[in-house]
Amino acid sequence: MNLVGTKPFKTSTQKWNNWQWQLHNRLSSLHDLKQYLKLSQSEIAGLKYAQETFRVSITPYVISLMEFDNPLCPIRQQVIPTINEKISHPSDLIDPLGEEPYTAVEGLIHKYPDRALYLPIDNCASYCRYCTRSRLVNRGSLKTSKHTFDNVYNYIKSTPAIRDVLITGGDPLIMNTDTLCERISKINSISHVQMIRLGTRTPTFLPQIITQQLVKQLRTAGVLYVSLHINHPRELTPQTITALNIMADGGLVMGNQSVLLKGINDKAEIIKNLNHKLLQNRVTPYYLHLCDCVKGTSHFRTSIQTGIDIIDKLRGYTTGYAVPTLALDLPNGGGKVAISSNTIIKQNGKKFILRNYQGLDWQYQEV
Repeated sequence: MNLVGTKPFKTSTQKWNNWQWQLHNRLSSLHDLKQYLKLSQSEIAGLKYAQETFRVSITPYVISLMEFDNPLCPIRQQVIPTINEKISHPSDLIDPLGEEPYTAVEGLIHKYPDRALYLPIDNCASYCRYCTRSRLVNRGSLKTSKHTFDNVYNYIKSTPAIRDVLITGGDPLIMNTDTLCERISKINSISHVQMIRLGTRTPTFLPQIITQQLVKQLRTAGVLYVSLHINHPRELTPQTITALNIMADGGLVMGNQSVLLKGINDKAEIIKNLNHKLLQNRVTPYYLHLCDCVKGTSHFRTSIQTGIDIIDKLRGYTTGYAVPTLALDLPNGGGKVAISSNTIIKQNGKKFILRNYQGLDWQYQEV
């Protein structure tokens, strides 16, 4: 039996640890969530509004991580809508990364020269309220049919420039595993494809799905790299850590892409703590993303300077592996740019004045 505040999920341990039970018993309505959480007026209004916009769906496991009567709980804020989603900002975009113009065939985005993004599914175990692809996710717009995949495969095969394929969505790990692995194997058989990456949030939203057998199938099919999405240290529960260890032991190389979210993880100490725990569990902090300009998410977005300040408070003060790249995915298809504070203070020919992590200026001369 698992508790949220004082409200128990009345089920056996066996069912609780079954990922299919978790998916089947996801909570999505105001009525459901009121049974397990003391909702704020903003959350109640947000849940009513979300019925018309972007579906709510949360596994019992994720609900069990939330504080019963604290709407500022960092887990809760990520998946339960508030009335702030009704706020419209001039920077908001339906397709913030400008992916639609780069859709080569249905389900495949080819924006960068040597890599492509395959979206085989539009469902996730739970839905992040700042989702970059909320225009697609859980709307039935991504087809998992063999015909759609055949078109994806043929495009990749006929485009020798593509050496890297990222499979994401939605969350591909909630697909039928045999179907997913068959498709991965086929893509991996293309001679110019050098690497296949998998994007998933199941280790934090549905850790029950991560088993040795699943990881073995993925490795056999050709997956080596996995892009995770973990934003806060509280997501690294014993269950999630077990899942990460299974993945690492099975030979998967894991990198984490956090999203910088106002009021959730926009403090250097939070990011440092998260990244230390990730490294302890063989996950490399890869990107710290500034939140994309998705419609209805302005309340999540921090300033660029906030991100720079966080990185500056990490670099030199902790292990280099714990310092991710601060990145902004430019609106309307501009692509990712790395952002940092300016360390070159002055240049005179081959002589430079550079500022170190302590804010002190040092001289350096090129050969």
